[in-house]
Amino acid sequence: MDFFNKAEDSLKAHLRDKLQRQMNELYIGYNKKEDRFYVNDILPKLELYNYLVNKEIYGDGISLKKAYEDEGADIIDMEEYKVDGVLSSMARKKTFKDSFLEYADAVENKRYFEAERILISEPLVRKAYDKLGREKVKSLRYTRKGIISAIDNLEKDRCVGQKVAR
Repeated sequence: MDFFNKAEDSLKAHLRDKLQRQMNELYIGYNKKEDRFYVNDILPKLELYNYLVNKEIYGDGISLKKAYEDEGADIIDMEEYKVDGVLSSMARKKTFKDSFLEYADAVENKRYFEAERILISEPLVRKAYDKLGREKVKSLRYTRKGIISAIDNLEKDRCVGQKVAR
């Protein structure tokens, strides 16, 4: 904005159309009388304020329960539902061990859609399960490095066996 506002008139004519097409009118405005662009800094501050208020209200079950009680809603026992625990567990990435055990359980119980969903985020799980099996992966303590090297060793052993057969 400062570059445009301080630029010469010949350069402003060229930049004005481009900037007007690309700007978000909620955050950036154009004053035709003064031929200047300006930033609406109140809107980002308002969005930040709303975010902080919502985080405070919905951050724990106590505030949420109180807000619902104030509105006259029937409340169940909130001790059963730990909002913080649920949100933090959903936010963190699963470990390889958790993904592998879920995948193995899904395949053994023929829940193939669930197995495919796990493979989207963790494709190494299928190779580990198919080539090494549960017990071998467990003996490797579910470490990626150990599993990858074990799979590579299996493939190298097959190559050596094929060479001997030839």
